[in-house]
Amino acid sequence: MRRALICIALVSVFLSNAQQVYKKGSIIDSIPVNGSENDHYALYLPMSFSPDSLSSIVFIFEPAGRGKIGIEPFIESAESYGHILVSSNNIRNGPYDRNFELANKWFTEVFSNFSIHKNQIYLAGFSGGSRLASAIAVLTDQIEGVIACGGGFSQNPAHTPYKPGFSYVGLCGNRDMNFMEMYGVRAYLNKLNITNTLITYEGEHRWPPSEQLLLAFDWLAVEAHKKNKKTHAAEWLANSYRKAVLQARQNSEKGWSLQTAEAYERIIQTYDPLFTVDSISIKLSQLKKSKKYKQAQKSLETAFDKEKKLFAVFVERFNQDYQNTNKAGLSWWKRELTTVEGKSTMSDLEIDQMTDRIRSRVFVMAYERMQHAVPKPTLEQKAFCEAICKLAYPEQTN
Repeated sequence: MRRALICIALVSVFLSNAQQVYKKGSIIDSIPVNGSENDHYALYLPMSFSPDSLSSIVFIFEPAGRGKIGIEPFIESAESYGHILVSSNNIRNGPYDRNFELANKWFTEVFSNFSIHKNQIYLAGFSGGSRLASAIAVLTDQIEGVIACGGGFSQNPAHTPYKPGFSYVGLCGNRDMNFMEMYGVRAYLNKLNITNTLITYEGEHRWPPSEQLLLAFDWLAVEAHKKNKKTHAAEWLANSYRKAVLQARQNSEKGWSLQTAEAYERIIQTYDPLFTVDSISIKLSQLKKSKKYKQAQKSLETAFDKEKKLFAVFVERFNQDYQNTNKAGLSWWKRELTTVEGKSTMSDLEIDQMTDRIRSRVFVMAYERMQHAVPKPTLEQKAFCEAICKLAYPEQTN
């Protein structure tokens, strides 16, 4: 599979003999993949698209195979940077071998219809789609950047980055069940000196808002410039720098000390070779000495520690009850989930966000076991999982 994907990335950029004409500026829901009866994908061509020029492209992996849904948040970025957007309607959460096979056919189809610059191929995904995007980037070694939304890496070690190569930008809402995981991904990539950044924002487990994705593409564009993959004019770089500083200032004005520090650190990491960032370094140093920042950082660490311990308890109890449904005590689950919810307090924002993440993680644990367990759950086990889902989100399941 690795060799097949590499061949597609290297050779297909020259296969543009049979381009079709598609409308620009709107999502085309369903374009068939040649040689397959049921495979199709969604497409968005930016208004600046020209069939006579090499284009950049973003392959988007939507975890439920909803191509249009996957494309919509990326349109603003596509118009800003001229990226072609494509998202499969068939690749969804499931076995990696199946998805690799579908991706091969899809890549071949797309590359045969569009002239793509070999240094401007990007992969993006949400949740399970994010894990798949990272896996393909690792296996092909021909991807310029990965936009990983709300999910880190596959559990297969062969799918995990192990050397510098593509640029990796993680995006995650602070109420997303994978928020703590994305912090771990950043630490792992930093140890390997793999170019990466993490953008966090107020949000749950869903596709990021378009403005957050645009920040990700802004960062990727500067990184591509630094690698001489796609150079930008001095004026563009200056505007990009000013935009990043404005984002940091807005975070500061909202009182978001952790996000402000995150933005300052990203500015220093990204623009230090291009501009003098001494003033930003001073602001970062002053911020980290402030009482407010120290309290927020301590609160985040406490929330992560509590989340890890609490979820471990839920996992152990869930596995016990799943195997012995006749002894499962739903009263225990109701009491404990209510207790977690009771920990929520607006006076400690990090704990408030943690309670949302715990509830989401419990829901997904039960839902995935109900839908994807091997062997398939018994009727009793399915009923138990459904009950846990209802207890986790009674307002959505009643």
